Amino acid sequence: MARIFPLFFVVALILVPSTSTARLNPIKQELALYDCGKGNEKACSLVRSSILFTGYLVGTEERKLTLQSEVGLKRAECDKGNVTSCTDLGIILFNQQPNDNAEAYALFNDACDLGDGWACNVLGEVSDVVKTSAAENFHTYYNQLNELCVNEDNAACASHARLNVLIPDAVPEKSIWYDQLVSACSHNVSRACVNLSYLMSDDGKEEYKNFDLGRSILDRFTRRSSFSYAKKACELSNPMGCWNLALAYSDGHGVKADDKSAQEYFVKACVGGVYMACNEINYQVYWRWTDSDKAINTACEQGDFTACLISEQRRHKALGESLSQTAVNNHLESLVEICIDGSWLACANAAVLSRRQGDSSAAERFAHVSCNREISEGCFVLGNVWKFDKRTKGHHRQAIYYLERACELGSRGACNNLGDSYRKGLGVKPNLIRAQRYFTIACNRKLKLGCKNLAAVKSGD
Repeated sequence: MARIFPLFFVVALILVPSTSTARLNPIKQELALYDCGKGNEKACSLVRSSILFTGYLVGTEERKLTLQSEVGLKRAECDKGNVTSCTDLGIILFNQQPNDNAEAYALFNDACDLGDGWACNVLGEVSDVVKTSAAENFHTYYNQLNELCVNEDNAACASHARLNVLIPDAVPEKSIWYDQLVSACSHNVSRACVNLSYLMSDDGKEEYKNFDLGRSILDRFTRRSSFSYAKKACELSNPMGCWNLALAYSDGHGVKADDKSAQEYFVKACVGGVYMACNEINYQVYWRWTDSDKAINTACEQGDFTACLISEQRRHKALGESLSQTAVNNHLESLVEICIDGSWLACANAAVLSRRQGDSSAAERFAHVSCNREISEGCFVLGNVWKFDKRTKGHHRQAIYYLERACELGSRGACNNLGDSYRKGLGVKPNLIRAQRYFTIACNRKLKLGCKNLAAVKSGD
């Protein structure tokens, strides 16, 4: 289970109810970054409270004042019990002061404990910061955890156990980093079960081997042990447990490999906010056109956006070629929705249809997301937007960049348009040899226009 990520937890300083609201997933985050770059301050605010390591967005005095206002707003919402606002507050505070920000660390733990999977992701991302920058504030937390654990606070024990090996000045002890995790997991503290699942994995054993004298603990456990702890954590509604469980099914570690089960748990983890799982769904699409409508629709309802895309494509195809503008608009609206839910391919399809409908700005926005994830059609749309729709300095040169990426990713249309740019000298010096090269690639990929252009270059037309 090489991709398992550890969790670590500290004492909750803010008591919040067990409710959570939807977070910005990676697609929404990237769209917000794009809009922020276009000058949308509301989008910048969303970015600052959703993504780690965005201190570069705080530059002007006006933005600093805006940030302080956001801190006050998020703190008030967090105090009222909004779990995601607690995470948002932690992210803003962390970006303001990445080193030794124990308050942000505590907020992440609170939110993760109450079901915000994104907060669990954040904890994994800041683990290296804790290892290298845990100073006075973290030592204070560590001591508080110890006192609570002595008083049989199982959640505090789980947090104390992980910090025991993260804080450089802490002395790792088996009775802390192992025994406390086992006890906390037995009392249904899902965070402890997730950490044990990681500790029993190959990566976990590698990290913990320096703390296991004689490897007396780790050598007793197998991948089956890791699977069992992940299963319990997932059953306790911890999305990181579902993530580890999905990896076990995907790789056949501790259980027989099962793509269907892997997909099911990747979806659960993704819906829970573990966005690494959303990436896995995009990389390894489980559903096929031969699958039944019932199975695909059920999966879509459960949060599998790849199933939703197939369902929408089937629905749209069934309408035939004679489509009304209303039908086209409805199709585009559905593609955008599925894109925002997490489907990279739906983003590319939305970009293609948006440009076909004459909305170059929307096309660029969605193509930007899909091209960044190596979807050829997304890069192709960006290339065409810059080649044909823009009228700014250097737009043809920018088109070359995206068309080259799209051609390399397999887009025959991009190869043809790249050949056209070299033939006409658009963004590059005229080069008929290069033009012939790209027209040849397009023709070899069965694009008739590419073959026609290739023949024209060869004949000197």
